[in-house]
This record gives sequence, structure tokens and C-alpha cells, in this order.
Amino acid sequence: MTLTELGVADPPWEQCSQPGCLGARARADSCLAHLDESALVSVLAGLGRGSGLDARGVNIDFSLLSRILAACPRDTWGRPKLNRGRFDRATFSAGVGFERVVFTKGVSFAGARFDVEASFTGARFEGPARFAGASFKAPTSFDEATFASQAWFGGATFGATASFGRSEFSNLAWFGRAEFETDAAFDDAIFRGNTNFDGANFGCHVRFAGSGFLGEARLDQATFNHEPRYDGAAFTGKGGAPQAAVRQAVWKGAAVAPWQTRAVAGLVDFGVFPAAVVAAGLIGALLEGPLRYNGALIFFLGLGVLTALGLTVRNLIDQGETGQTTGKRRRGLTLVNERDGLPVGVPRSLGRQALHILDILPAGIGLLRPLWNAKGQTFADTLATTLVVEGRGWAPAGSSSGPQAAGPPPGGG
Repeated sequence: MTLTELGVADPPWEQCSQPGCLGARARADSCLAHLDESALVSVLAGLGRGSGLDARGVNIDFSLLSRILAACPRDTWGRPKLNRGRFDRATFSAGVGFERVVFTKGVSFAGARFDVEASFTGARFEGPARFAGASFKAPTSFDEATFASQAWFGGATFGATASFGRSEFSNLAWFGRAEFETDAAFDDAIFRGNTNFDGANFGCHVRFAGSGFLGEARLDQATFNHEPRYDGAAFTGKGGAPQAAVRQAVWKGAAVAPWQTRAVAGLVDFGVFPAAVVAAGLIGALLEGPLRYNGALIFFLGLGVLTALGLTVRNLIDQGETGQTTGKRRRGLTLVNERDGLPVGVPRSLGRQALHILDILPAGIGLLRPLWNAKGQTFADTLATTLVVEGRGWAPAGSSSGPQAAGPPPGGG
């Protein structure tokens, strides 16, 4: 796959005159790796004055990289600052240490080859960062790296473990068609812009535990040869969580319902509504004068109680399928799964109702718990991992307005 196919500009450069060297000329007819000492000193001195660096196609060993970074100016915290850099198709043949380096403008490693372990731990990319088509043969770390602009890893190949733990992507993060041949980890990473993994292939295990996706997260079109782990990941952007993540992710798409509104909805569902049905049965019995002494009172009263009970169960079934009972629907509330924002299903809806006994027994304290609980949960909600939120009504599964497989509906609010 060429860089052009990946949408990366790959302009030609004047090639080093040394036999077999593909490096771009830095001075006279030689690349950085083949400059004589005085010419190299002159080029590196330019870095200290804020000049950019053209190392396209250069074979960069540990000594050359060390001298490049040593020549860079330092920021307030002593971190090397490299202005615009071009490392397209460069080959790194010794340990690569870009730890805590600040790339003040755009930098490109498109098509670069890292034959040894590469570390960008704590690096900061203030301009666009391009790693499209790069090849990482050994373990690679972007832990705690910050990408303040676009980050392009499309078509990159990671032949050994790749770690992006606690990294931060403030703009577009593009991993389309990237190949992860062994384990990859994005634990606690923050994706503030849109994230794209379309066509990416994860040949082994991958984790997104604790990651936050604030923009649209396109992960469903990636290939996972093992189940990806999303434990505690949060999806708040358009589209919500991908299908594979709905059982493992934290959903934060709607505001917790106020206790007062919940109380009114509960009164409608389990107070006014059943009482009205039982009262109707009682009135019917009293009006049936001729049968009053033949058991009509007991019959109609029992019929009213059974009808109220049946309607209550039907109400709880609706709650499991759509997230809403009659009372919740009238008050604009929805019961959702705490982890993915989807309806909880009938078994959990009925089980949660049974768990309300724990809310009632200690003097009803559990029913008041949402007043001080951060998630607005009763004891039953905590045990059932459910939330009552404002809005977010769904139709039963199978309808056109039902919940989507990719998680909560768009809108996140």
C-alpha cells in the first residue's frame, strides 16, 4: 500500500549521492547520515534557531538521533522542541527515544520504518502528526502522548505490542486500515475528536479500558480476532458505544432524573393507577345490588385486584422493553442500563422491582437515597446497575424508533 493510496502527500526529494542511500539531501549532495562533521554541525545549529528538519529516507541510528535532539532548544520544562520535521520513509535502526519531545509544528513519519523499540512516551504533537504507512517492528509506546491536532496512523503496521495508555487526542484520530499484529492497549486514553478505526485489524488482544470517546467512535468496522475490552470506557459522542462495547462501557448520555419527578411517576404507577383499577372493581360490586349477597362484592373486588396486578406486571414489561412505564412516560423519564444507556430488558426490570423491598424495609430510606446519591440511585438501582434519566424513550425492539445496536441514539444529551 502506497502513501498516495493512504491520502498522504509524498513529494519527491533530491536523493543522497551515496550508493544505496535514499535519504534526502540536507547539504550539498549528502543526507544527514552522510554529511561531514562540519556540515552536520551547521545543520544541527539551525535546529537551535528554530529551523525545520528534513530527514526523509535517512537511516537514523542512535548517535544521529541523540545529536538531533541535543541540538533542539528546550521549553520551560526542559523538553526538546523540534520545529517542523520530515521523517518520511526514514529508517530507525537503533533505539528510538522521542520521550517528552515537543513537535511544535507538523511532523511526518509517513512510511517510516522502526526496526527497533520506539518510544514517544510523553511526547507532545502541537501540529498534525502523520504516521501513515509507518512500520513498527518492535514494541512501541505512545503512552501519555498528546496530539493537539490531527493524528494519522492509517495503514501503519505494529508488528509488536503497541501502547497508547493515557494518551490524549484533541482532534481527529485516524487508524483506518492499521494493522496490529500483537497486543494493543489504549487504556485511559482520551479521544476528544472523532476516532476512526475503519478497516483496522487487531490480530491479538486490544484494550480500551477506561478510555473516553467524546466524538464519534467508529470501531464497528474494525476486525477483532479476540474480543476487545472496553471495561469502563465512556462513549458520549454521536453514535454512542459500538455494538461490541455495550456490555462493558459506561454511558453518559442523559441527565439523571430529579427525585421529585421520579416520585410523581412512581405514585402514578404504583399508587393512583392500581388504586383506580381496584376502586372501579369495588364500585362495580356495590352497584350490582341483586348479586351483592351472592359473593359479588368479593368477586368484583378480587377482579379489580387481579386486574391491577396484571396491569402492573404489563407496565414492568414495558419498562424492560422501552425503558418507560405509564408514569415515566408521562413525566418524560426512562430507566436505562447504567453501562450502555439501553433498555434493561424484562428480567432485569422485574428483578429490580423485587429488589425495591430493600428500599422499603429500612423505613423507606432507600426510596429517599436518590436525594444524596451522585447517580440518583436507590439501593435497587445500584444492585441492578440501572439509572433513571430524563428523556430517552424507546419503542419496543424491532420498531423503527427502537434502540440501535451501536448503543444509545445520537444526541448525547
